[in-house]
Amino acid sequence: MTAFGANTTMIRIACAQGHCHFAIGSSPTASTTTSPLIGTNQSEIVKVTPGQKIAFIKDAAITTSTVTVTELN
Repeated sequence: MTAFGANTTMIRIACAQGHCHFAIGSSPTASTTTSPLIGTNQSEIVKVTPGQKIAFIKDAAITTSTVTVTELN
């Protein structure tokens, strides 16, 4: 997993085809019970610290989930 760039302070997360959960940190682990949820065909802008990473997980009932992350400076 690649860390966010040195100038990245915000990211845009977009989720399609099924919802997902995410976690951000130095060594993140996403959880379906405790991590924030992004709904199907939704997006969020999230504050991050340069060098952090992101992890995703989908619920077992979701067949497919496509996620894109865009670094914003």
